[in-house]
Amino acid sequence: MNDTLPLVRQRQVDELREKLRGCRSSGQFGARIIYDGISMRRSGPGLVATTVLISVCVAGCASATRQQRPRAGRLTVGVTATGASASTLTLKIVVESTAIGGSVKADAGVFTSDDVPFGTHVVRLTGVPSGCRVDKGAERKITITEQRRSVVLRFDVRCD
Repeated sequence: MNDTLPLVRQRQVDELREKLRGCRSSGQFGARIIYDGISMRRSGPGLVATTVLISVCVAGCASATRQQRPRAGRLTVGVTATGASASTLTLKIVVESTAIGGSVKADAGVFTSDDVPFGTHVVRLTGVPSGCRVDKGAERKITITEQRRSVVLRFDVRCD
């Protein structure tokens, strides 16, 4: 049998009594409480103070400000290129009216940003050499909203 268990419980009871002593404003004691076979006394003011403390903590949690979801969404841009020198091309993606942009390899490269603010933006594919053209144009308009947090675009580049 483990002889340290009663010592640990006694230490816990002693610590609890010390805490309760600080809550007592008078020498009055309330009813006895039996907890796990150990007798402890509770005081009326100590019980009231504990109840008030728990109520304040619960109310604080319940009325805490809800954390806002970020007002931004995800943009994923895929780029594929065909033709001469397509495998060596590196192009740039620019999201107008934001500071978002990056490089992408033209042979099946992907650019992703999770920080595109809500609203309408123009996404541009730049750095396209003169011997290449972008199907459907190098600019696309996107809209990111609370209801539509994710947009996927694809640019097809054809080089001579």
